Amino acid sequence: MKKNFIKKIFNWLGIERLIERTTSKDKIEGLAKRTTNKDVIESELIQIRPFWDAHDDNNDVNKWSRVHPRFMQHDGCIVDLGCAGWNLAFEDKTSDNWAGYFFSKKRVIGVDPQEKPNINAELFKGFVSNFSGKAELISNGIAASIKKSCNGNYEVLSWKDFKNKFAINSIAILKINIEGSEWDLIDSFDDEDFYEIDQICVSFHYWLPEFQKDGVSRTKKNINKIISKGYTMTDLGLYGWKHFIKL
Repeated sequence: MKKNFIKKIFNWLGIERLIERTTSKDKIEGLAKRTTNKDVIESELIQIRPFWDAHDDNNDVNKWSRVHPRFMQHDGCIVDLGCAGWNLAFEDKTSDNWAGYFFSKKRVIGVDPQEKPNINAELFKGFVSNFSGKAELISNGIAASIKKSCNGNYEVLSWKDFKNKFAINSIAILKINIEGSEWDLIDSFDDEDFYEIDQICVSFHYWLPEFQKDGVSRTKKNINKIISKGYTMTDLGLYGWKHFIKL
């Protein structure tokens, strides 16, 4: 994205400050409840994408890609919902290749309806949402959503059906970057689903104009739900990215 375009969006919404990095709890009112371990966790996060000063302002646009290194000791896999770019060179700072960091380290399962397979991972070429069936893709710029349709072009799996298809029962890191469909997905998670996931990295797209009406309120609901399951949150400071890890 071009810097001026992003700035115009945020100014129009009046929420430009929502993407500034913070360790306090008040960027989206009262969502990040601090714990005695939160500061330690934040200091231990590692950035897996290369530094990229995309706008020549000494701000790293890849700072969203932080995770906790304890994934290496976890017995679970890596799930990348929205794995576009995983066939591009990982060393290319502009590539958005998040999954590539894990190819030699863990089992990786990616989900994207338009991405090509990667020999280092498993791919579901469809969508994961709150239902199983067929759907149409409705896109509006960056924003996207799916509409259930028996004549749809895309296969959709519910979260539980997706886990069953790939025999997943333990997840070290779940990454969610699905352009506005994240709220429905997280709404569908139950206690068992959260029990199986150690870390969650999610981009909440409340900052896009298409989601002005209820994006912030749905984000607040999702964050409160995740935190209530025993996670603590770090605001990763860009494009609505949040990192959650179990305490």
